[in-house]
Amino acid sequence: MWDPSSGFPLSGGLVLILGSACAGSLAAVMMKQIKGVQPLQFQAWIGLASVVPLAVLTTGLEVGQVARSMQAGWAFIAALLFSALVVSLVAHTIYYGLIGKYPANLIAPLTIMNPLLTVAMGLLVTGDQLDGRMALGTGLALCGVLIIALRRNHVMPLASVLWGRFR
Repeated sequence: MWDPSSGFPLSGGLVLILGSACAGSLAAVMMKQIKGVQPLQFQAWIGLASVVPLAVLTTGLEVGQVARSMQAGWAFIAALLFSALVVSLVAHTIYYGLIGKYPANLIAPLTIMNPLLTVAMGLLVTGDQLDGRMALGTGLALCGVLIIALRRNHVMPLASVLWGRFR
């Protein structure tokens, strides 16, 4: 996405990341405003609404995906089951429940943990090497989470009181 030697060019990857962040933020605010829908119902509707567009995209943009999926073996099946069951069903259902219960700006820092855990899993599972850029990015992400978690909350005075106790 970013090559320090070439400045800060606008790349397709950067545009997709920015679009994803904007869509995720907008979705969190919209979910907060919807009342009476259970977190598992959110998951079901999202799954139902995404099947057709994703099927059209994979059919139109990919070639030989079914054959490659069959050749991938147990590792692909394990990753697919993990993604479907643990990430989509369990983690997103918990996230939707938290968004419904707490302010979105309190829950949003938790989403930063996803790329951090991805880096950690890359180091542990695939043997990626930790370099200065990865360490700097990880440090910046953790500082952002820390700033949000420790700031005074003027909207929820009880949180400000609790924050004062732990200072």
